[in-house]
Amino acid sequence: MQSHCQLGAALLKPDLFPMSISHGSRDGSDGLPLQQNHNPFLSMATEIALCHHEFWNGAGYPQGLSGDAIPIAARICALADVYDALSTRRPYKAVLPEPDVLAIMRDGNGSQFDPDIFICFEQSLQQFQQIRQKFADRTD
Repeated sequence: MQSHCQLGAALLKPDLFPMSISHGSRDGSDGLPLQQNHNPFLSMATEIALCHHEFWNGAGYPQGLSGDAIPIAARICALADVYDALSTRRPYKAVLPEPDVLAIMRDGNGSQFDPDIFICFEQSLQQFQQIRQKFADRTD
């Protein structure tokens, strides 16, 4: 399970994708430098994939980063990921009631989650709930 962070980051890593093969071979064997794709969205996605399970207190994985060493985008997505995981039905678990979801998340404030980002989450909770409801799986 813990290897999914590194695997996702490796798939998204921007320097794996040459912008133009016509300016050089894929492996650089023609002596021309590879043209790198420095797409900021792929760079951010790579950071998120790699660091979204890091904890504010350093107890997360895969690198044991803590505090501001965790990229801000990963800190934001970590909180959204946990909210989604707890409040959405999965093949291996039922939906938790909203009060339970919030209690679990509040327990992680300051240890798992950046406290400043958690304040923003609580201030935006109604929007999170609306988005979750809008995109909820519908079963007949």
